[in-house]
Amino acid sequence: AAANPNVLEEPEPVVVFTEFGESCLNFELRLYVSGLLHYRRLKHELNTAIDDAFRERRIEIAFPQRDLHIRSLPPELTEKLSPAAARRADAASQSGN
Repeated sequence: AAANPNVLEEPEPVVVFTEFGESCLNFELRLYVSGLLHYRRLKHELNTAIDDAFRERRIEIAFPQRDLHIRSLPPELTEKLSPAAARRADAASQSGN
């Protein structure tokens, strides 16, 4: 944040750990901007810089995964999703059909 010319040096920008989320740790970057006209662009620039810094350091953001349990499907869809149907589709694509 300090490297961005639209972020004021005083008061100094700070990062605050605000809470434990469901699957995350929540932080806030608190800073003062040189003017409200710069806010949206500055927010984009800072978020992009944070993402770039994470990528450079190989820090991955883990997103929660969900399992989907399907109780029933129409018979025609069940047939299309069967392993035999998948093999037929693979064979057809390999033969150029």
